[in-house]
Formats: sequence, structure tokens, C-alpha cells
Amino acid sequence: MAEAKTGRHVLKPEQSKKYIEHLGKTAKDAKCQWCGENQWKPSDHYVVPLILTPAGEATLNNVPLIPLMLNTCLKCGNTMFFNAVVAQVFEEGDADANPKT
Repeated sequence: MAEAKTGRHVLKPEQSKKYIEHLGKTAKDAKCQWCGENQWKPSDHYVVPLILTPAGEATLNNVPLIPLMLNTCLKCGNTMFFNAVVAQVFEEGDADANPKT
């Protein structure tokens, strides 16, 4: 039996449901832009892009973070990112969406 995933960036079941609903409501043509297939795997976690300072150093301090959801084509690996706030997985300013590390 597979072990349940846990961790800071893993979605809660209600968040996963919201993400899947968002994809279903907004997808007009779900074909992959790269290979043309329609075989997608929505992520069960979110990522936060790394912000670089003008000096090229990574920072998370005093910068509004944007949680992103991933959708990956199972044929070619093309990955699309969706803003998790727009998809209503998180509310703007939600502490869960702004990791400290």
C-alpha cells in the first residue's frame, strides 16, 4: 500500500478538489502545446518560484510569493503552471501558500 504524502507543499484534499474543478471549468482545448496529446497529470503539491535579487542571490524575505500548481503531460513531460490563488486553491495572503523556507 502506498504511503500517504505529507509535507508543507502537499495539498489538502479540499485544495486538490478546487484545483481539479478549476481545470475542468477553464480548459477549452486541453491538448498539449508540444505533442498534441491530451494526457495530463495535475500535481498534488504546489511550488513557489525562486526570486532573485538584482545581485543574483535567492531570497524569500519581504517578497510576495506566488504559489503555483503544475499540470504535466504524461506523454512528453511538458509542464504548465497555474496560479494557485487564481485557481482558488489558496486565498490571497494565505499563510499556507507562503512558505518560510
